[in-house]
Formats: sequence, structure tokens, C-alpha cells
Amino acid sequence: MAVEVKDDVIAHKKEQLKFSFKRRIVGVVLASLGVLSASLFSFVAFLSVGLVLIQNYDFKSISEAGLSGLIGFALLIFIYVVTTVLPGFIGFRVFSGTTVAICAACFGFVSYFGFLLHLKDLSSPFLLVVLGILIGWIGEFISSVSIVLVYSFWKSTGVFLSIFFSGLSSAFFVKDMSVRQGVTSVDILLSFTGITLNLISVFIISRRAIREEKDFAWFREQAIFLSSFWNISFYKQDLTDQSLDDLDLSHVDFREAKIHHTSFRGARNLEFARLQGTILADLKVRKLLTTSEESEPSDKNFSHLNLVGANLSNLNLAGTDFTGANLANVDFSKSNLAGADFTNAQLFNTNFSDACLTEACICDWAINHQTRFENTKCDWVYLKRGKFGPLEKKPDFGEFKPGEFEKWIRQLQDTIDIILREQPNVRALIRAIEKVAYSSGGLDPSRFSIESKGENLYVARVGTAPEADKAELSNTIIVNYNSINELMIQGESNRLFLNPGGGYMETQNQNISAGGNLDMSSGTRVNIEGDITGSSITLGDLNGQVSNTIQSIRDIEGDNQNLAEILGALQSAINNDQALSESQKLQAMEAVATLAEESQKPKEQRLPKICSMAMNALKGITSTLTDASKLADLLKTHLPTLIKLLGL
Repeated sequence: MAVEVKDDVIAHKKEQLKFSFKRRIVGVVLASLGVLSASLFSFVAFLSVGLVLIQNYDFKSISEAGLSGLIGFALLIFIYVVTTVLPGFIGFRVFSGTTVAICAACFGFVSYFGFLLHLKDLSSPFLLVVLGILIGWIGEFISSVSIVLVYSFWKSTGVFLSIFFSGLSSAFFVKDMSVRQGVTSVDILLSFTGITLNLISVFIISRRAIREEKDFAWFREQAIFLSSFWNISFYKQDLTDQSLDDLDLSHVDFREAKIHHTSFRGARNLEFARLQGTILADLKVRKLLTTSEESEPSDKNFSHLNLVGANLSNLNLAGTDFTGANLANVDFSKSNLAGADFTNAQLFNTNFSDACLTEACICDWAINHQTRFENTKCDWVYLKRGKFGPLEKKPDFGEFKPGEFEKWIRQLQDTIDIILREQPNVRALIRAIEKVAYSSGGLDPSRFSIESKGENLYVARVGTAPEADKAELSNTIIVNYNSINELMIQGESNRLFLNPGGGYMETQNQNISAGGNLDMSSGTRVNIEGDITGSSITLGDLNGQVSNTIQSIRDIEGDNQNLAEILGALQSAINNDQALSESQKLQAMEAVATLAEESQKPKEQRLPKICSMAMNALKGITSTLTDASKLADLLKTHLPTLIKLLGL
């Protein structure tokens, strides 16, 4: 019953937004008061500054002061001009202690020349001048707020009327002053100058506030606060899944409202609503959410924006940049996201149903099991973002068939990340993962990759299954890696025998820092201090081993001749590739050694998962290299053939 009452109230307010005679009357009254206020306080600003600083001068005192009097008077005019237009450049910050102190120091210097009002009494005119400036600024500020208020109702027409009546009221004052005794043409000229400067400053402030510039936000906030009197309010109300499409939302109070999946398509004047506490307070977010269906936003850079709960369905967002954006609970259903960049974006509970993600970059995006991909259209995606564009296309060859992308992304999501702080023994790591997969289950070794993240930092990623104990698997992999690596160092690798095993896992990524004392207290991050590799295998040792194994493969008839040729080419490319560091050469050669060892076995005895892991290790090493890399170029050319020959 309570929900029905709430819905009825919201429905009634939405009807009022479509047409309300009361809203129109209130708008006319507030806008008229705004024009009157702008005229009055613009005149006050001119009166306080203009009369105090310019009208109260004494030509006799100036002439008696000689050169110092003329210099002082010139400085007075200069400071008057600067202080009048200063708020138009720094906005409300003009009230900062620094600004006031600078102005006071300037007028103290001018007063030193001794020409203001009375030469013998400098304290009174000095204080009067400072007070005049402060009153003048207050007049400009109130006048500017009034103009922004009028603009929110009558747009440019309201600004014109406000400026016109402000100038007219000041002109009447000058005309009245001109008929008084003792008023000279210089007085009138200076008065008109003051009026012009004041109106220019007020116009600049109001214009920059209307354009939502940061330093002028105060003027805008006050104007919108005043304009929302007697208007419709959704303050702290739940507007989830409501449609406010094509409505005039000016002066509506949305503060702290829940706008989860609320539709604002084609909504007008939302910039003049009270939006504090919602994502709509950001100009770029507001423009995006009011974009009409299937339209394309003019600005495609939405990096690092907070778009939580936004309704972005049925939009053309091709090529947009969502780098680092918070896109949790966003509805992207049926939107065109081709070529969009989701690098480091948060996408928990986000809906991509029926959306197009072809060519999107999903580098390090964060998704969970509530992120929806039903019927998502995707031919391929990129897993990394390079300096000149996306890298590492998936799938490596061809395209995703209908339904394949969702299955693939679920598998990609479920991994354990093992962070190695020393150069890893790739073969030992592969065998450790295979051993754990066979004995414990819960691992998918076919989804294995390893890559360098910089000096002495490597990340090995292994696929896992939903029900697996991630912390236990991580610990077991590290323990087995240390044992197998030690055996390899001692030359006892022939004692190792591994069987294929594993399965898919679905958990949050785990970070395992490998290196001594195992700390499992965090539950999500395993830190191991110390040396885990201890590998003394050199590139020369591996070269000799690979050469011998390749020769053994050549002695076997059949497809092994082609395998031997490709493996030999990979070995040569690794040794002669200047794009590879020594550690990368060693890792790549270990992977080739693993492939060679498996290749010399009969087809029925080969372990496909070990071959896949070694292939993924090679791809991980070359993924960060340019086309100038011999190994990267060769791998790209021979990878399909190698996969076929190994029966992967």
C-alpha cells in the first residue's frame, strides 16, 4: 500500500511537470523580481564604487600635491578599474583574505600620495575607499545571482532585460547629477565609465556562472536555490526506473534522490534543477543522460566519471572512453558500445544485455557475476591498451560466434593472479600448476598466461572454478613450484611426472606475491617474502637442451618434421631478437623447451594443457613487444600451424 501511495505521488508530480499553471505564475513572479533585483544592486555597486572613488576627488588638492597628486589620481583610476572587473575573473574567490589584503595594500599606497578628500587626514578616506569596494563587490554579486535567476526562466531575453534596466537606472542617476551645481563634464564621463565597467563585470560573472565554471558555482547555486521556491520537489525520493523523458525539469529539487535507472531522455533545463547528492550534478553526466535514444553524444570522453545506476540503454556510444569510470549498476542494454574503452572501469552489476561490444577494450575492467551479458553482440575485444591503441585481440583468430563471448568472459573473469618478484622458472611453474590441477582440481591450466610487468615483477594468471578454495590453491601452487624448481636446479627434472587435470573456477582474482614466509591471514592476498626461483639455468643450457630435443624430433617421421622446423625457427628468433631482454629470452626459451619436450612424445601421450600453457607463456611475453620483434612476428605467422600440429 505504501508503494502504491508513493507511486501515486510521483505520478501526480510528473503530471505537474508536463503542465502546471502554478509553475508558470511562480516563474513569472520570480523572474520579474530577479530583473528588479539586478537593476537595483547593479546601481548600488556603481554608486558605492563610482561615487566614493571618483566623485569625491578635489582638483585643488591634486594640483597642490603636484606630481604626486597626479600619480595618485592615475593610480586611483587604475585600481578602480581593476577592482570593478576583478570578480569577473576570479568569481567569489574575490572575498579571499589574499585578495582583500592586496586591495588594502594598494589603496594604502595610493593614500600615501595624499590626494583623497583631505590631504591632512588620510585614515578616513582610506577606510571609506576599502568599504566602498566591498559594498561594490556585494552589489555585483547580488546582481549577478539575480541575472542567473532570470536566465533560468527567460534565457537570453531575461539577461538583456536585466542589463538594460540596470544601465537605465544608472543613466537616470547620472542625468539627475548632471543638472546639479558644480558637476563638470569630467564627472559625467567618469560616471558613465563606472556604469559601463560595472555592467561588464556583472555580465561576465553571470555568463560564467551560467556556463557552470567551477570558480562561479556559488552564484549558480544561490540562483537555483531561489528559483526552486514553490516548485516541485523529489527531495530524497526513490525514482528508480521512473521515466522523466522530454519533461521540463527546471527548478525541480532532485537533491539526494535515488535515480537508479531513471530515464532523462530529452529532458530540458535539467541544468537549472537542484541536483546535489546525485550523479546529475556533473555537467558531462547530465548531458549524457539527457541524450535521446539511439543518438550519439557530442562528447565521447567519460573517463573517471561517476555514472553509478545511470540509464544508458539504446544509445549510440561507439568509440566512447570510459577509462576508470564507475559504471556499477549502469544499464547499457541495446546500446552500441563498439570500440568503447573500459580500461580500469568498475562494472559491477552492469547490464550489457543485447549491447554491441565489438572492438571494445576491456583491459583490467572489474566485473562480477551480476554483470549481465545475455545476447551481447561481440565479434572480438582487446585485452590491453597500448600507447597507440588497443592490443591483444581475442579471439586470436576469427570471431566469437553467438553466445561464445559470454562464456569466454565468464572464464576470463575467474582466475588467480600469481605475482612473482623474481625471474620465474616457466617450466617449473607450468608443471606445478598441472600437478595441482591433477591432484586438487579447481584449476583450468589451459587458461594460463605469464607476462612481465616491469623490472623483477611478473604476473602468472591461471583459470579457476567457482567452487574452488582460491587461497588453498594459491598456497599449493607456490609450494609445488618451489619443490619442482629445486628438483630442476639439481638436475632431477626427469623424476617429475604430471597428468592433465583441472576445471573452470569462478571467484574474485587473487594476488599472490611469491618469495618465503606464507601469510594467509588476509584471505585474499598471499605475500611470500624471499627467493622462490633460485634458478641457475642459463640461456646457453636451454639452447643446448632445445637443440638436442629438436634433433630428436627430426628423427621421427610424419608431422614432426614441420614441428621441428617451427621450433627451430622460434629458437633462432629468440636468440637473435634485440627487442627481448635477457630475462625474456630465458622465459621464452623455457616455453619452447617445454613445447619441444611434448612434441617428441607420441600424439596420444602429449599433455595438451602443458602445451597450451607454454603457448600462452610465449604469447604473454610477446604481447608487449612491437612489430619489430622477430619472435612476435614469427609467432603471429606460425601460431595457427603450431596449434594444429600439436592437436590443441
